[in-house]
Amino acid sequence: MEGNRKKTRSGKNDLLNFILETSKNFINISPDGIDRAINDVLKAIGIYANVDRSYVFQFYDNGKKMSNTHEWCAEGIEPQKEHLQRISASGLPYFEKRIKNLEVFYIHDVNKLPADAEKERLHFVVQDIKSIVVVPIVSESSVIGFLGFDSTRRKKVWSEYIISLLKIVADIFANAIIRNNMLIELKESASWYKAIFEYANDAIFLMEDGIFVDCNTKALKMFGCKKEDLIGQSPAKFSPFFQPGGGVSNEEALKKIKNALSGKAQFFEWTHMRQDGSLFDTEVSLSKVKIDKKRYIHAIVRDVTERKNMEKLLRKERESLYSILQKAPYGVVVADKKGRYTYMNPEFTTITGYTIHDIPTGRDFFYKAFTEEGIREEIKNVWKADISVKGVERTFEVKCKDGQVKNINFRPTLLDDGSVVLMISDITEKKQAEELFKTLADNSPVGVFIIQDGVIKFVNPHFERATGYEESELLGKDSMFLVMPEDRGFAKKRAIEMLKNKKILPYEIRVLTKKGETMWILQSLTSIRFKGRSAVLGSFVNITEKKQMEEKLRNMSIIDELTQLYNRRGFFMLAIQQMKISRRNKKEMLFFFIDLDGLKSINDTFGHQGGDIALIGAAGILKETFRDADVIGRIGGDEFAVLAVGTSKTTGELLMKRLHEHIDSYNNSSKNHYKISMSVGISIYNPENPSTIDELMSVADTLMYEDKKKKKYSDE
Repeated sequence: MEGNRKKTRSGKNDLLNFILETSKNFINISPDGIDRAINDVLKAIGIYANVDRSYVFQFYDNGKKMSNTHEWCAEGIEPQKEHLQRISASGLPYFEKRIKNLEVFYIHDVNKLPADAEKERLHFVVQDIKSIVVVPIVSESSVIGFLGFDSTRRKKVWSEYIISLLKIVADIFANAIIRNNMLIELKESASWYKAIFEYANDAIFLMEDGIFVDCNTKALKMFGCKKEDLIGQSPAKFSPFFQPGGGVSNEEALKKIKNALSGKAQFFEWTHMRQDGSLFDTEVSLSKVKIDKKRYIHAIVRDVTERKNMEKLLRKERESLYSILQKAPYGVVVADKKGRYTYMNPEFTTITGYTIHDIPTGRDFFYKAFTEEGIREEIKNVWKADISVKGVERTFEVKCKDGQVKNINFRPTLLDDGSVVLMISDITEKKQAEELFKTLADNSPVGVFIIQDGVIKFVNPHFERATGYEESELLGKDSMFLVMPEDRGFAKKRAIEMLKNKKILPYEIRVLTKKGETMWILQSLTSIRFKGRSAVLGSFVNITEKKQMEEKLRNMSIIDELTQLYNRRGFFMLAIQQMKISRRNKKEMLFFFIDLDGLKSINDTFGHQGGDIALIGAAGILKETFRDADVIGRIGGDEFAVLAVGTSKTTGELLMKRLHEHIDSYNNSSKNHYKISMSVGISIYNPENPSTIDELMSVADTLMYEDKKKKKYSDE
């Protein structure tokens, strides 16, 4: 009988360990692997609970419909998943009400369902279900689905332990489902960025091993070729310097590519050649990216031919200048030193809608473009300060002639005669892309932050909610401001590795909220450019509940619920660890094997409640007798074991004396109608000639039974 109890406990522990390891791994599983992981857990708990079918349903359409998303069936049981899709939740009102009220739906006999559950009874009978137990899957107080067992071959009773196990697994599944949905949403949102890049005004390339592997539409237009003419080619084909007789060595370009591969972003000017042989000047930006674990060079090429020509021609006579400016891809306006506009190109009118007749002077433009007086005066002051600074650029919101507000980049150049050439470009789409990122960050279910120069530069609302701090309390603070002191060294090491372009997986650290509460987070970092300089983009999810669940599962697996001593598994695990330490330090230990005498008689006379009180009393006596450093466990029904650290044979006699004194003290003060007695056997662990835990137990067990026989003969 005892052997069967041990086997049952072992099975529980094995299953709990499996679920514990699975819950740890769920956070790192890719979206493609989450379904397989859920099915593995369904199989494990289904086999353990001896059910015919285990499954997961998820709600959608604001909880109006539900579908069977995951299923495991025992051998010989017909799967039902394909028949249980897009079911109306209101079609099972009795079931829906209880699940959405966060109740456990447990029916031992479906034929005994109440009259108001007739729809549910018919639904279950069609599937040959005789018994059913279902628990809700909950995320932030909202039911997103449910997890359940069916028994189709016979009526079945499930224990509270099984139902508790289902609840634990449902919590793990909730985190996995929410994370998977979040990753899918992020993946879908990435398509917006892809669309923006596809319609970018710059050529964008991906290179692998020095060969073009992808490009956007603008690249084909810029180089005057079809995609099949470009993909698979080397950049050398589109540069005059690499052609026979070219005037410049290719070493410089190769060096730039090599630097980009090492993680150093590159920005330089280059001359390119179109497929028809024509040349054009460009600005090139190179950086390293990883896509699907492969390393690429990400190249952005901007055609700056017109701008370069413009900069050269501005130094020539004014009559030559205007013919070029008419074709410029930028809006251009020229003002004399009194602020009167003397020239405006068509692109300026295309961007703003204004002609030189609408705004004959800079003052007219300011009053029409910036209608609010306070903003207009502020921009005027900035303009006056910037006008004499070479190369300065500013972006302002401009009201155009048709009433539309655009984000326009201004680049003024002050000439020697006091006149001003102003070039403008419409960056509204770029600003919209930035706002899209901010919108995604503001509505993200994870914390998002940016660190630059070791301080916090940006946090999203979820970051504020999770930590309890407002944005104003966080910006400008040290990046380790919230990290627990014990975890700061580890967090800094991970950040440095990331900046060195090493692959960093998400990692767990502890942070302190404003309320002083410890919060576990799973954090990810990546290197970005923020306002033109290197920075770190980070995100995190709160895994405090997961860590608490892990601790709960760990305690459940090694602690005896009745006595709160270590159970057999916990005792053996810690005892073996302590034996290794003792062998290393060459310290003896004593192993006590203890049997609570007469437990069967106490159970027979006073019931199992009386027996439980006796076991609890025995556990208390052992805790008083031995030290906190000693390993004490209940390893069977009435059997206890103690590994006394750093003790010897002489110490053992003192401990036995103390044990008997505590037994007598307990019996004298106890109001129980029985006396506690213990039989004890002691074996010695010698680090010079070490024994196994089984050998120590075998010797002590033999001596314990000799002690028990002596008591029996003495009583007779």
